[in-house]
Amino acid sequence: NAAKPLDKALAAVSLWSDPAVWLLAPTNLSFGFCAAYMNGFVNARFAAAELGQESVAFLGAITALTAAFLAKAYGPLSSKVGKGSIISLGAGCAIAIPVLTYGGCSGWGWS
Repeated sequence: NAAKPLDKALAAVSLWSDPAVWLLAPTNLSFGFCAAYMNGFVNARFAAAELGQESVAFLGAITALTAAFLAKAYGPLSSKVGKGSIISLGAGCAIAIPVLTYGGCSGWGWS
């Protein structure tokens, strides 16, 4: 039973020779950094100032719920428009977060 976690880790490492892993990895990494930036920096610094500290947890939950619902919606949609379109849409949304918050969010009129 102790060998099971090691077997799983070695199975994951064995996938590294597949080029698809290396082509998809930047998308996963950028999403992770973007989510951390939005939830850890934007929500804590700007949303807390504009909406109050109690809004930070709510916005984090909304982020996760939105991702879950859209993942279910984008699955069937990708079979109609192609996976590349959905990935491009996601990349556009990911880049929009730092672009829109570059100068800060103060004075957006939320409070």
